[in-house]
Amino acid sequence: MLLIVHTPEDVARAPLGARLITPHDFCCYAGVGLALRIQDSGFRIQKAKKIQNAEGRILIGCGDNAAICHDALRMGIRHVYSACAPEMIAKLRAIAAPLGAVIITDYPTGAVDIRTHGWENIAKQS
Repeated sequence: MLLIVHTPEDVARAPLGARLITPHDFCCYAGVGLALRIQDSGFRIQKAKKIQNAEGRILIGCGDNAAICHDALRMGIRHVYSACAPEMIAKLRAIAAPLGAVIITDYPTGAVDIRTHGWENIAKQS
């Protein structure tokens, strides 16, 4: 199951094994700070539940704003979606590589947004 999350609380409520992403332009309106809290909550939950060999990453959306994407990398986000121009993606990937970060340019399709579907409906699907 692919879920769109908006808060660290959403991450905590997500079913085990669900892949988590934020909206494609999340950092542009919610800020890198909240995105970092979402990412960190995912790693903390994985560690607390002693899940080994799990990816533990949440795809954080930065839209087409290269400056926001750069800030996300600089602040510690390690799995970033960006819709920037190809020339800028190349530059961002050059920054990301030494940090162990990844820039994704294909936003996943078929995700269920918890804000539209609600946790009750998601629980029924998992």
